[in-house]
Amino acid sequence: MSIRLYVGNLPKELEKEELEAFFAGFEGETSTKLVTDRKTGKCRGFAFVTVKNDEQANQLIEQFNSKEFKDCALKIEKALPRSKGKEEGAGSAPAG
Repeated sequence: MSIRLYVGNLPKELEKEELEAFFAGFEGETSTKLVTDRKTGKCRGFAFVTVKNDEQANQLIEQFNSKEFKDCALKIEKALPRSKGKEEGAGSAPAG
Protein backbone atom coordinates (compact mmCIF):
# COMPACT_ATOMS: atom_id res chain seq x y z
CA MET A 1 0.00 0.00 0.00
CA SER A 2 1.47 3.36 -0.98
CA ILE A 3 1.78 6.20 1.52
CA ARG A 4 1.33 9.90 0.66
CA LEU A 5 3.47 12.42 2.47
CA TYR A 6 2.75 16.13 2.77
CA VAL A 7 5.79 18.32 2.07
CA GLY A 8 5.25 21.88 3.27
CA ASN A 9 7.14 25.16 3.47
CA LEU A 10 8.32 25.02 -0.14
CA PRO A 11 9.51 28.17 -1.92
CA LYS A 12 7.09 29.76 -4.41
CA GLU A 13 9.73 29.77 -7.17
CA LEU A 14 10.06 25.98 -7.43
CA GLU A 15 9.87 23.61 -10.39
CA LYS A 16 8.77 19.96 -10.15
CA GLU A 17 12.15 18.82 -11.53
CA GLU A 18 13.97 20.57 -8.66
CA LEU A 19 11.79 18.81 -6.10
CA GLU A 20 12.30 15.43 -7.80
CA ALA A 21 16.07 16.00 -7.85
CA PHE A 22 16.01 16.84 -4.13
CA PHE A 23 14.32 13.54 -3.25
CA ALA A 24 16.51 11.56 -5.70
CA GLY A 25 18.94 11.03 -2.80
CA PHE A 26 16.34 8.88 -1.03
CA GLU A 27 17.02 5.15 -1.40
CA GLY A 28 13.36 4.19 -1.97
CA GLU A 29 11.26 4.86 -5.06
CA THR A 30 9.28 8.09 -4.85
CA SER A 31 6.69 9.90 -6.91
CA THR A 32 6.19 13.66 -6.48
CA LYS A 33 3.26 16.01 -7.13
CA LEU A 34 3.96 19.71 -6.82
CA VAL A 35 0.79 21.70 -6.10
CA THR A 36 0.64 24.84 -8.25
CA ASP A 37 -1.65 27.84 -8.56
CA ARG A 38 -4.01 27.49 -11.54
CA LYS A 39 -3.63 31.11 -12.63
CA THR A 40 0.08 31.74 -12.15
CA GLY A 41 1.47 28.20 -12.40
CA LYS A 42 3.72 28.89 -9.38
CA CYS A 43 4.15 26.56 -6.44
CA ARG A 44 1.55 27.02 -3.70
CA GLY A 45 4.11 26.14 -1.03
CA PHE A 46 3.43 22.44 -0.70
CA ALA A 47 3.65 19.13 -2.52
CA PHE A 48 2.99 15.44 -2.01
CA VAL A 49 5.51 12.62 -2.20
CA THR A 50 4.33 9.03 -2.47
CA VAL A 51 6.40 6.07 -1.30
CA LYS A 52 5.69 2.33 -1.42
CA ASN A 53 5.14 1.54 2.26
CA ASP A 54 5.02 2.81 5.84
CA GLU A 55 8.66 1.92 6.51
CA GLN A 56 9.87 4.03 3.56
CA ALA A 57 7.55 6.86 4.66
CA ASN A 58 9.11 6.90 8.11
CA GLN A 59 12.63 6.79 6.62
CA LEU A 60 11.91 9.69 4.27
CA ILE A 61 10.41 11.77 7.08
CA GLU A 62 13.42 11.08 9.29
CA GLN A 63 15.88 11.88 6.50
CA PHE A 64 14.25 15.04 5.07
CA ASN A 65 11.97 16.63 7.71
CA SER A 66 13.37 20.04 8.81
CA LYS A 67 16.08 19.80 6.16
CA GLU A 68 16.97 23.08 4.42
CA PHE A 69 15.83 23.35 0.81
CA LYS A 70 16.36 26.67 -0.99
CA ASP A 71 16.56 28.52 2.35
CA CYS A 72 13.34 26.89 3.64
CA ALA A 73 13.14 24.27 6.39
CA LEU A 74 10.86 21.54 5.00
CA LYS A 75 7.95 20.17 6.97
CA ILE A 76 7.20 16.56 6.05
CA GLU A 77 4.53 14.33 7.56
CA LYS A 78 2.01 11.71 6.54
CA ALA A 79 -0.86 13.26 4.61
CA LEU A 80 -4.40 12.96 5.90
CA PRO A 81 -6.84 11.03 3.70
CA ARG A 82 -8.68 13.12 1.15
CA SER A 83 -12.18 14.08 2.14
CA LYS A 84 -14.96 14.27 -0.42
CA GLY A 85 -16.71 17.40 0.91
CA LYS A 86 -15.70 21.05 0.95
CA GLU A 87 -15.93 21.33 4.75
CA GLU A 88 -13.80 23.77 6.71
CA GLY A 89 -10.39 22.21 7.32
CA ALA A 90 -11.05 19.38 4.87
CA GLY A 91 -8.41 18.21 2.43
CA SER A 92 -5.14 16.39 2.23
CA ALA A 93 -2.96 18.82 4.14
CA PRO A 94 -2.16 17.79 7.70
CA ALA A 95 -3.79 19.47 10.65
CA GLY A 96 -1.75 21.48 13.13
